[in-house]
Amino acid sequence: MPFTASATPYMASRPMEVLGVGVVHIPVKLFPKGSGPEAHGTLYLRNVLHVPLGVCNIVGSPGTGDYSEVKIQLGDNNQDVAMTGQGGRRLGYFESRRH
Repeated sequence: MPFTASATPYMASRPMEVLGVGVVHIPVKLFPKGSGPEAHGTLYLRNVLHVPLGVCNIVGSPGTGDYSEVKIQLGDNNQDVAMTGQGGRRLGYFESRRH
């Protein structure tokens, strides 16, 4: 849904323009070495602000549903991250990307 507003992200020096709000579906891997449909999932984020000048993505709180009890666990290399939700259900696995 388009609209115009501004937001000042944490540690930002000035407000940034917000151009809309909506729902984002993010395809994710559930396990680092898994394959096939059961190794993949989707994070559904609601009320996501579109901030064109934002240099990174920020997932805030409060969460609802599966995301209200999100736990973050570092991988063996202390950089990769696994997310689990209610009842220990795996929500996503994110590999660090070194450039």
